[in-house]
Amino acid sequence: MGSSAVYQCNASNQHGYLLANAFVSVLDMTPRMLGPKNQLIKVIENNRTFLDCPFFGSPLPELRWFKNGQGSGLDGGQYRVYINGTLEIKRARAEDEGTYTCVANSILGTAENQVRLEVKEPTGIVRAPEHQSAIRGSTARFDCKVKSDPSLPITVTWTKDDKPLHLGWRLRKDEESLTIPNVNEGDEGTYTCTVKSEIDQDSASARLTVLG
Repeated sequence: MGSSAVYQCNASNQHGYLLANAFVSVLDMTPRMLGPKNQLIKVIENNRTFLDCPFFGSPLPELRWFKNGQGSGLDGGQYRVYINGTLEIKRARAEDEGTYTCVANSILGTAENQVRLEVKEPTGIVRAPEHQSAIRGSTARFDCKVKSDPSLPITVTWTKDDKPLHLGWRLRKDEESLTIPNVNEGDEGTYTCTVKSEIDQDSASARLTVLG
C-alpha cells in the first residue's frame, strides 16, 4: 500500500530555465517490533530500570505498555514511556516483577512484544575483612561473609595486591573467610575479597602487616 507523486520545480529568467523532477513515494507499513522477542531482564532491587521496545510503522504507531496484561497503560508515577518505546521504571521493587507487554497500534494494525522482569536482592559483603597485624609464624584470618539473592549463583574470589591469589596447600578459603597459616614476610599486602553474580558485584579490602 502507499501513494506516490511527481513534484516538478521550474526556475527561469531572461537567460533560460531549469527544470527538476522529484519522485516521492509514501509507504504504508503495518506496525512491527524490531527487538528480540520475549526477553528476560534481571535487575537489582531499587535500581532504575529500562525495558526496551523498538518499533516501527507508517504512519507512526502509538505505543503503550501494560503489566501482566492488565490496566489502561503504564505512564506517569514511577513509570515513564519514551518516544522510542522504552519504558523506565524509576526504582524497581519486588512488586514490579512480572510480564510487561508493549503494544504498537495504528490504523493499519497492531504489533506487540513481551519482556519478563525479575527483581533480585543485591549481592553484598555483610562482614568484611579488617586490617590486622600478625606475628611471623602465626595464623591470619580474613572474614568475607556475603549475602545474595537465593536464585542467583555467585562466585567469591580473593586477590593480593590486585593480583590473583593462588590457593594451595597453605592458603585456605571457605565460604566466609580466608586463612593464612604460618605467616611470613611474603604474605604482607592488601587482600581483597570480591563476590560476583551475573548482574552485580561487591568487594572489600584489608591489609596484612607481618611483625617479627
